[in-house]
Amino acid sequence: MTIIHKEFLIAWLQGKEVQVKLKGGTNPWLILLEESKALSPSELFYNERYEFRLKPKEQMYRVALLKHLGNDDLYTTTADSNQPDNESYIEKDGGFIRWLTDWVPYSVELNSSQEK
Repeated sequence: MTIIHKEFLIAWLQGKEVQVKLKGGTNPWLILLEESKALSPSELFYNERYEFRLKPKEQMYRVALLKHLGNDDLYTTTADSNQPDNESYIEKDGGFIRWLTDWVPYSVELNSSQEK
């Protein structure tokens, strides 16, 4: 029997958060939990009816309004949760006016070759 979803089986066994759903449906992605290891692997990783992905990494950003110091033109920039010092750097900028948004969550889906 061939393991169809080998890369996700390995990721799951390594403790990464792997999600699964039936192909072609509108059903939600479900996280494979530790308890799922009690299921027969043939029910999931050997079955073509399922698709897998690594759980998308949730990140956050917020938007700031700034003013060019030379000509008073307004512009926006973003702070990202991946760069923790970025927020204070923006606030210390002489042209900082205010934050236009609170932190907004977003997800980035990476395939296994992009995951570090």
